[in-house]
Amino acid sequence: MSSATNTSQINLARRLYGPDMIDAMWKDDPYLNRVKKDTSGFGEGRYVVVRIGDTSGVGGSFNVALRNQAPTQEQRFFVTERSIYSVFSMKGSFLRKHRGKPNTLLEGYKSQASSAKYGYQKLMEHAAWNDDGGTLGQLATTLNTSNMVLTFRTTKALFGLNLMGKHLTFATDTGAGTSPAGELNDGTNPYSVTVVAEDPQNDQLTVTGDNGATTLATAVVGITNASYAFIDGFYNASLSGKKAWNPISAPSSTAFFGLDRTSSPAKLSGWRVSSKGMMESTLTYALTQGDMTEVEQPMAFCHGDDWWAYMQEIGSKVQASDGEKQGSGKKMVEVYGPAGSCKLVRANRVPKGYAWVGDPAEDVLRSEGEIPQILNEDKAGVMLRAGDDDAYQSRLGGDANFMPDDSGKKLGPGAWTVVTW
Repeated sequence: MSSATNTSQINLARRLYGPDMIDAMWKDDPYLNRVKKDTSGFGEGRYVVVRIGDTSGVGGSFNVALRNQAPTQEQRFFVTERSIYSVFSMKGSFLRKHRGKPNTLLEGYKSQASSAKYGYQKLMEHAAWNDDGGTLGQLATTLNTSNMVLTFRTTKALFGLNLMGKHLTFATDTGAGTSPAGELNDGTNPYSVTVVAEDPQNDQLTVTGDNGATTLATAVVGITNASYAFIDGFYNASLSGKKAWNPISAPSSTAFFGLDRTSSPAKLSGWRVSSKGMMESTLTYALTQGDMTEVEQPMAFCHGDDWWAYMQEIGSKVQASDGEKQGSGKKMVEVYGPAGSCKLVRANRVPKGYAWVGDPAEDVLRSEGEIPQILNEDKAGVMLRAGDDDAYQSRLGGDANFMPDDSGKKLGPGAWTVVTW
């Protein structure tokens, strides 16, 4: 393959988006915007060490302390990276028509690159709050497989995903664990559909069958109202976000990054607080529990609908804050607990009905270099001639994963609390 022009060695994405692409990317999701970024990579993998017990050599006498001595009890996750790609292309005819017009060429590239960059950002936002399997969610019990409309079980789960034109696959499970069931397939390839219309307010997607079928039952053989949907390529291959490290329910004995978390579920997967009736009471109780366990919880992330409901509940008792500014209707609501204030923030990838309370600065998005980056390791060019078309192709990609990063306290996922409103 060859490069498109004699200037193809210039990193156009840097020209368009500045010297630091990674900081320019994460603006929409408040958790992803605040989590630490580390581009030093994984090597073969990175350990997350969690202290679940201190040294036990204590006693009322020296002999008893000596008899009871034992080392610190620690558990270790061995975290590896996952990959995300975004590919876009420009027709050769476009390049030929605008030969000698660099501004037009750059604008054409910019349009496609901006779209690819935005799509990549949406994938990363989804990944930041993802569970371990990568599912978009479970289909509704009311699903009608005689048409081509997918209805999802979780309310308002599709906002901000930008799924138009995406290919979806399906499975009987969430894709989590070391031995998932696998996608519904024809014996060789997974059945897939393409999104042609979105209705996030009603939790619906209209699709067409990639095999030409006109009903869900024939487009995806075996699909039921208990199936799970995935963006094609992400089944059991997604980054591990907050719902993976801090799941809504206490985890089973299924290994997560090599570790059975049932020995200390709160310290190895986060604390959980059920509803106390009023939303404000529930959140302040979570902050109280966090203070009792000596963790810092400066932020709480919830779905936009829950943020609105919280505001309706408290009325004018408190004012919202946005940084140092005060005023009603801003992005954050300040809530007070025993250890100080906590800001309630809207993050639409959070499932409706729940909130994650903690400090995003104690988590890290670790990547092999910048993410995304234009894939040009062989220096063949940032635009490559497609092998099967009169087109030139650019490829964004990266290898990364989310993980706790509080090596000093060794709290790991135990620094977070999952709230059920």
